[in-house]
Amino acid sequence: MRKKGLKKDFWMEIKKSRGRFLSIFLIVAMGAAFFSGIRAAEPDMRLSADAYFDEQNLIDLKALGTLGITEGDLEALRDLPAVEEAEGGYSADVLCNVKGQQKALHVMSILPTMNKIVVEKGRLPEKRDECLVDIDFLMANDYKIGDTIRLEIEKDGDHTKKTLHEDTYTIVGAGSSPCYISFGRGSTQIGIGEISGFLAVAPEAFAMDVYTEANILVKEAKDETAFTKEYEQKVKAAEKEIEMIQNLQCETRYNEVVKEAAALKDTKEGMGAFDAVKAEWYIMTRDSLPEYSGYGENAERMRSIGKVFPALFFLVAALISLTTMTRMVEEQRTQIGTLKALGYSKLSIAGKYLNYALLATLGGSVTGVLIGEKIFPLIIVYAYKIMYTHIPNIVIPYHVSYGIMATAAAVACTFFATLISCCKELSSTPAALMRPSAPKEGKRILLERLPFLWKCFSFIWKSTFRNLLRYKKRFFMTIFGIGGCMALMLVGFGLKDSIYCILDLQYKEVQEYDGAVYLKEQISPDAKKEIEEYLDNNEKVRRTAEVYMKMNKVERGNEVQEPYLSVVKDERELAKLVHFRDRITGEKLELSDDGVILTEKLASMLEAKKGDLITIVNEKLGDREVKVTDICENYLGHYIYMSGAFYKEIYGEEAAYNCFYFDMQTNDKAQLQNIGKDVLSFPDVLNVSYADTMRAQMDDMLTSLNLVIVVLIISAGALAFIVLYNLNNINITERKRELATLKVLGFYDKEIGAYVYRENVLLTLLGSLAGCVLGWILHRYVIVTVEIEEIMFGRQMEFISFVYSFLFTVIFSLIVNVVMYFKLKRIDMIESLKSVE
Repeated sequence: MRKKGLKKDFWMEIKKSRGRFLSIFLIVAMGAAFFSGIRAAEPDMRLSADAYFDEQNLIDLKALGTLGITEGDLEALRDLPAVEEAEGGYSADVLCNVKGQQKALHVMSILPTMNKIVVEKGRLPEKRDECLVDIDFLMANDYKIGDTIRLEIEKDGDHTKKTLHEDTYTIVGAGSSPCYISFGRGSTQIGIGEISGFLAVAPEAFAMDVYTEANILVKEAKDETAFTKEYEQKVKAAEKEIEMIQNLQCETRYNEVVKEAAALKDTKEGMGAFDAVKAEWYIMTRDSLPEYSGYGENAERMRSIGKVFPALFFLVAALISLTTMTRMVEEQRTQIGTLKALGYSKLSIAGKYLNYALLATLGGSVTGVLIGEKIFPLIIVYAYKIMYTHIPNIVIPYHVSYGIMATAAAVACTFFATLISCCKELSSTPAALMRPSAPKEGKRILLERLPFLWKCFSFIWKSTFRNLLRYKKRFFMTIFGIGGCMALMLVGFGLKDSIYCILDLQYKEVQEYDGAVYLKEQISPDAKKEIEEYLDNNEKVRRTAEVYMKMNKVERGNEVQEPYLSVVKDERELAKLVHFRDRITGEKLELSDDGVILTEKLASMLEAKKGDLITIVNEKLGDREVKVTDICENYLGHYIYMSGAFYKEIYGEEAAYNCFYFDMQTNDKAQLQNIGKDVLSFPDVLNVSYADTMRAQMDDMLTSLNLVIVVLIISAGALAFIVLYNLNNINITERKRELATLKVLGFYDKEIGAYVYRENVLLTLLGSLAGCVLGWILHRYVIVTVEIEEIMFGRQMEFISFVYSFLFTVIFSLIVNVVMYFKLKRIDMIESLKSVE
């Protein structure tokens, strides 16, 4: 009978306090959804990519041979315990003339089972004069199925015919390769150093006696997820086994070449074969594939965000729900005393509140996890899919570990807080419990110790200030709750500021040129002079600057990067188009003849600072160690700036200047494109790039992050609303007798509302100030962790972001106050002031 009464009372309590129960449920659900959902985004990014790689049988390792790869090499690789399969393939980088622009293409043979190409249009090539074209290259250059594409032969040698039977191919299909998951196609030694797309051809299209590379699958590597330590360990083990047979296979291959050359010693061909380079293998992992490691780094950045951002979000939610349950137990001390007097055990009495907390928290956690682990990863991975366009499917399974973590944390916080509160109340006698707790002892506050200021306040304001500091727990919880929510909103707005500002900073303040003309490597001085005179004498062109631009490897310690080496012919001319300055101090920097200037993000990735030494790798001219003289502001791409005099000093020859930056007199886009068309009519021009086109492409890419930012702002806003509702509800409930007394003394409902709202307004203002500080600190951390490799985001937050965050917090506070006004009106003076005797 007793148990039945308690059960009935339990369900009646939930029905009677629907607002409180629902607020705990929602606040825990939001915290759990955000915590588990954001954390699940990182493994879901990996799983989505891994599923695609496994489906397309992407290689785990690749071995490139300076003297090629033979069938004997492939057999030796297949015999290794850690190798699942090895397939030989051919590849070469060639030039292609596209509408007057020369672009570099990577031509590769179709492998029997590995690196399966996804055919999106047409079919795979079957004859040696057919090809499948990179779908991105096809669409960007207005090719279509059935067109022919001609591969150009370089002037310094019949490069194409040495490697390929044909120089003209019929396009029979278009598609994507798992080797290229984003926009980048890698670097090359020809053209301007960048590959524009790939061509897939039948193996018989290559005119080679041996393979250029061995493509390798590692045994049981598919059982592991890409970008994880477990996967990398298996690949590393296979790499070590390959290194053990490398010397023997290279020696065997070298002897074969020498033997073949000796048989042909009486011809031009035979004599050339005697200059065979040393036989070597270059073993490369998937990290050598364009954008592969970048994807893993982006997943890692989501992991970093998932450790901080959701933790703060969840902490706010957990503390507010904890406070709510603690207050509930304290409010019902009279009922607890009555039940204790009637003979109910302490465990039975505590069970009501523990079950209440458990049902609300556990229900909220499970609901939040089930929804959050689907919605948040879906939005985030979809946003990144705009960058990594060729990963087809989003894999978003439930991660039990994150759900358990969120649920356990929420339940533990609320359950134990409730238990402690119950134990505290149940330790008292029934007679003491049935009397209201003694009011807190009044203390003088700081303002009272300043008489000249204290006397300026009216009675109502004096009472407000005393109440704020009288309920210290509510004071600090409200400050923390509002401050935490505003900080989260501020980070959302701040991310938008820091991301979108870089386009104006890069193209209006750092780089001011409108276009760049890239020249062929073997251009004659006369042809180059003709192009230079055209630009200098054109009235629509304001100024030009000549530079040498080439993607180049640079090393420092274990760090290796591939920035653009930019050698400046005339520093004064370039200074009008590219501004070297320190980002923090704004100090103007100048190129010197005893070192180089690095862009800021590159310096950060190399862990280099002013005065350090870095190594510029050059296979033809040799490696050179140079000093970093300065680090300049830059947001898109990575550059090493060097003076022409310093280049000549370290390499002993003039730089082969291959690029003209130019700036237009006006912002007329049509005039700019006309200049580009005219310049492309020169036979020795490789390509023309426009700053506004690059800006538009970056704008499209950055737009993908809007979804993530919107999610952060909406989630933080919703949390702020629930937190404010909960705290106000607690405030009114615990002060019901006090407010009823004011009604008895003649205060009108509006005056009662104003009495409470003054405190709410002050707490909202103080919480907002705390949120500004916390948000600024959190933003500084988050903005660094979300950067992608090729981009440095800004570090500033616009003043308007603080205004928006503050206004949203104020609006939520006003809405809550309106809702609470009706609760204030319903306070019953008679019932609240009944004697407890």
